[in-house]
Amino acid sequence: MHVSCSLNYFIKFLYLLSFITHCHNNTPEENKGQSFMINNLQQSDYVTIVFTVPETHADYVREAMGKAGAGKFENYSFCSFSTKGIGRFMPNSDAHPHIGAPGILEEVIEERIETVVLKEHLEVVIETIKTAHPYESTVIDIYPIYKIGCK
Repeated sequence: MHVSCSLNYFIKFLYLLSFITHCHNNTPEENKGQSFMINNLQQSDYVTIVFTVPETHADYVREAMGKAGAGKFENYSFCSFSTKGIGRFMPNSDAHPHIGAPGILEEVIEERIETVVLKEHLEVVIETIKTAHPYESTVIDIYPIYKIGCK
């Protein structure tokens, strides 16, 4: 049974390898139909922004960014999604942390906040988040939203 099982895996491996090789060796004409959708995606007027903030300041930052225009989509405003997690960081000797002390590993309950922003409001929203955010430095991820993803 061990030989039979190994043979089955070997056959599956060969099948997978031939499939990958076939896809990789397709001519551009053969791939046109497969890549049409990817090549023709149109960006919408929105982006998604994602950042983390200490749980103690999440409502304050959400309110500030909502007033600045984040989370507006069609007939809705102040739209966002949050998940809680643990942020970890160690401030270096030149840092002036809001939470923690230089040289000590810190763990903070944070919220990851995601929302949509019209591109024309993005700069104001980003500056509002930076002003309302308690950390001396933070990163805000910005992702495009494609028209096909809007309902």
